[in-house]
Amino acid sequence: MPSNSHVDPSNPCLSMRKPQRITITVPWSLYRLMLETSDQEGRSLSNMAANWLERQAKTYGNPP
Repeated sequence: MPSNSHVDPSNPCLSMRKPQRITITVPWSLYRLMLETSDQEGRSLSNMAANWLERQAKTYGNPP
């Protein structure tokens, strides 16, 4: 598995790579909110979390 230190976000080929999995630990209250929101929106928890992260990245000026 490649090391995170070798990832260059300025590399134009980065957008052509397949999605990657990550594991995070969140507080119980956030987990419940995410679960309820994903259920209300009719999407998987993983899809909803990825959407939240993408929207947050855009606020930093780094669209995925």
